[in-house]
Parts: sequence; structure tokens; C-alpha cells
Amino acid sequence: MHSTLFAQEVTVDGNKFQVNGDDIFFNAISGPWQWRADCDINFMRRNFDWSYWNQEFQRYADNNINLVRIWLHGSGNFSPAINTNAFIDAYGSGDQFWQDMDALVALAATYEVYIMPTFWSFDMVKEGMSTYYQHYRTLIQDDNRMGSYLDNFLIPFLNRYEDNPWIMGYDLVNEPEHMWRDADCGHLNQYWVMRFFARCAAAVNQYSSKPVTIGSMWIVYNSPNFGSPDGDPQAGWNRYTDASMRSYFDSPDAYLDFYSPHWYQWQNTSGPYERTVQQWLGSNDKPVIIGETFGGDLPEVFGSLTNYYIQSYLNGYDGVIGWKNACENDGYGTWNGISPATNAFYNAYPNLVYPWRNSNENVAYGKPAFASSTESAGHAPSFAFDGNGETRWASAYADPQWIYVDLQQQYQINRIRLDWESAYARQFQIQVSSDNQTWSTVYSNYSHLGGETDVTVDVAARYVKMYGWERATQWGYSLYEFEVYGNPLSGAPQFVAVGQEMIKSKVLCLVPNPANFEVQLSGFGEAADVKVFDVSGVVVAEFKAQSGSTVLDVSTWPAGMYFVQTGGVVKKLMVQN
Repeated sequence: MHSTLFAQEVTVDGNKFQVNGDDIFFNAISGPWQWRADCDINFMRRNFDWSYWNQEFQRYADNNINLVRIWLHGSGNFSPAINTNAFIDAYGSGDQFWQDMDALVALAATYEVYIMPTFWSFDMVKEGMSTYYQHYRTLIQDDNRMGSYLDNFLIPFLNRYEDNPWIMGYDLVNEPEHMWRDADCGHLNQYWVMRFFARCAAAVNQYSSKPVTIGSMWIVYNSPNFGSPDGDPQAGWNRYTDASMRSYFDSPDAYLDFYSPHWYQWQNTSGPYERTVQQWLGSNDKPVIIGETFGGDLPEVFGSLTNYYIQSYLNGYDGVIGWKNACENDGYGTWNGISPATNAFYNAYPNLVYPWRNSNENVAYGKPAFASSTESAGHAPSFAFDGNGETRWASAYADPQWIYVDLQQQYQINRIRLDWESAYARQFQIQVSSDNQTWSTVYSNYSHLGGETDVTVDVAARYVKMYGWERATQWGYSLYEFEVYGNPLSGAPQFVAVGQEMIKSKVLCLVPNPANFEVQLSGFGEAADVKVFDVSGVVVAEFKAQSGSTVLDVSTWPAGMYFVQTGGVVKKLMVQN
């Protein structure tokens, strides 16, 4: 198990999820598969559509959804690589499955939306759903074949994505109870079903630090409080406790980190919107997410879905995942049914949805900076936004002067802090703007004595400026740090989305995109500073582009998504080496 903690990594503390030590609530949605006319649930390694998923992640972010649950195997027709003997073969390092998964993870990082992969579903053993249903039934009931899945798929997957924080954790299987309940699933022996997934849980806990769960179909399989309404002798108790999991596979690592029962209105037990975790599950020792639920309003049952999300949080739950499939054709949920609830929850609890963006974070850090003048290259505007109290911006020795930052999206700003060098402003204003055209003054000081300026405000803006009217010394204006604090008013940075075609704007054009060897950057009216970041935010290239166009060599770069930034514009670049 890895122990290094990465920024935005989800951890478990008692019965809560946390990010960087702050609680998080999963304001979530099911996006189990992609849209196709046939509504087939298989897409990984079959017909992965980057454009579809880019649009999906964009609207997740725009509607303050911080987690999406995605099915990876679907019905098992294209993954995992099951052979005629019902063993799992390993994928090569460049297999299409890994390319598809890498693309999903890159989109998650771009839009700051967690993924909870769901590996298996009961559909894989269901006659009429899976081409290989007999193979999967055989695998689940044989220890050697189980081991081939662990060794050749699950463990390589865990190793590949362990250090990526945007995979929140792992959902081993969607509603495994159908495998022993339903005739078309073969009425499999429940012991072997549970043994297989207990072995999978142990593997996750041995090879990964990410939390693991099982998405059970009904609360009667997660709780002793509701008996067995339809007479299933396997119901009426929590079969997913540590002791229960270890009874199927004798290993200290055979346990779940959190519970994720599903709830729909057909269940004759009241839901999380009106019962606490203790009342529903009979215990409250682990985080609990409602792993799947009706994606819309049900006035006769729980009222609005907004009420469902908020009441679930107030009752102690740690997330709700509203259901919709890509075709919205099953009557159990729609985008228009879910998005009002996720937006309403965010408006009520923004710091629970994006704890890493809370008001204690300097949102100006590392953002594009501009100034009326610069004393020298060693005192560029960016030095006021680098988080380093030893570097600074310094202007020319004249009045007036200004410096501003582009936060790259609208924020509800609550605090602005200026740390002045000895060359400070006697008279200055702090101004804000949403369009970089019309500026409003939120603070004025006409008798400043230097030192630190720390201002409380309540204003929505994208751009924040210090406008100096009069210097206090013979020197220019100089700031060690220019900090801005607040919460975003939308779910994601305002990147300019790109597809597979040439991308143009009045500022920046990238051709070709995707690129293999070189990409031409054009559209510069004058010389411009350019930075290129990878999906982790690491600068991989930094240079000054001349007016007209310039060529960037990407032939040695790893395949993936990058961001090209110049001024206040950020464009996505896909490299396909």
C-alpha cells in the first residue's frame, strides 16, 4: 500500500471522507456508460468517444458535480480480456483499454471531477446481456480463475492509477445480490460470489491506499433493521461488515472502507432522506454513500431531489449518486432531474463540494498576472502571485501604475491581501471586474503607511487590480504578494474545450490538435509569454512566442492532455505519441 498523500486525494477519517484534512460530500451522478443509438452498456475498449466524455465532464463541473460513477466492464463483452477457458488475459501496456482509461482520468483532472470506477456488474453473468455470461459464472466459482482476474487486470489497474488523486476509490461490483437472487443470472452460489469480491477487496487494500466499496442493491443487504421483505435468507443483516467479508476470504485485508447501498422507491423501506445512518444501517462506523438512487423528484415519496441530497447530508451520509444512464430511457433518472439538486446542494454547502477551493485558499496563486510596467525582468508581475515572500513585482518610477490578476473564472471574493515592499503606494485603490473592461472600486486608501493591506470584501469578480495613484517614495510600486481569497461561482476553470479538429480563437490557434510531433501556435498579435502544463499542473514548457506563430516540438512528450496558457487564455492540447 502506498502512503504518499497527493493533493485532492480522498482519504477516510472515521466515518467521514476528507480531502486535505477537510470533510467532503460527494455531490454525485451516475454516468455509467456513453451515449450510443443502441444504448449498449459497453464502451471501454469498444468505441470510446472522447468528445462525448469531454462534454459530460464539462457539464458535471458546470453543475457542481464532484464525482461520477462509471462502469468499466459493462456486460463484459469487451473487458476484461476473458478467454475461452474463462481465465483473464493481461492487457499490453498500450492496449486500447488503458488508452480509454487514461483519457477518462485526464478529463477528471481537467474538470476536477472525481471518478469512482465500478468494475463488475451482475449484467456480466446475466443471460441475454453478456456474450460471455457462462465464462464469468465459471470464473466467479473457481479460485484459480479468480486469481487470473486479480493478477492480470485488477492489480495492474490499481498500480497504474494509484498515484492519481482523481480516482476517488473503487466500487468492485454493481448489485452482486442479483447474481444469486435471479434465475437469468444463474442463481449462483452466494458464497462464491462473496468470496470473489472479498478477494478483490483484499487486493485493493494490499495494493492501493484508495477506499473500496460494493454497491449493494437494497438496504436489506446492508442492515439488520429491515428484515427480509421478500424472503431472501441472505438478507436482513449487513453482509458487508469486516467480519462478514473475512468469513468468505480469510485475510485481514478483506474489508470495505465505506458502504454504498442503492435506494429506489420500489423498496418498501424509507430512505436516507428521513433516516439517519444509525437508523438505516444499524451502525455508523464507516462513511456511507447512497451509491445509486432515483435521479429526479418524487413528490409522493421524498419530494424534491434537492431535499433528498440535503437531508441525506444532514442525516449523516457522505454522498448521494443520482442515477441516469446515457440514453435516459429507463424511467429512473435524467440530467434535468439531477442537476438542480447538485447545484442547490453546492449553493448551500460549497466548501463540502470543493473543500480544496475553500475560502482559506489563495485563489490568485500562480494565475496570469499583468502590470502597467515592470522595473526589470527579475521583478515581473508573476512574482506577486508566486506564494514566495522573497520575490516581488516592482513598477517603473512613475505615477500611476497598476497590476492585476486573472483568476480565470468568477469567484465570490471575501478577502484581498497586499504585502507591500518599502516602495509602497501612498494612495491606491483595489478594483475588480468580471470582463476586464469595466472596473469597480471595492477599497480605497489615500493615506497608506505601508506594510500589509488586508481587506474584507464580498464581491463577485474574475479580475482583481491594485491601481496606484501616488507613490510613497521616489521608487516605483512594489508588492511581495498579492493574494485573493474566495469561492468559485462555477464548478470548473474556464478552459476552452477542444475536440479533434483545429481549434481557433481570436487569441490562440493550435494546429494540428491532436499532435504527434510538432504543433504550431499562432494568433499572437505581439510577442507573448507561453506556459504549457500537464494534467497535474506541472510546467513542462515555458517560452516567449514571437508575433505571428511559433512551433512547439512535442515529439518526446508522453501521450496525454496538456494545457497551453498565454495571458488569460488556456487551450487544451492532446498529444498522441
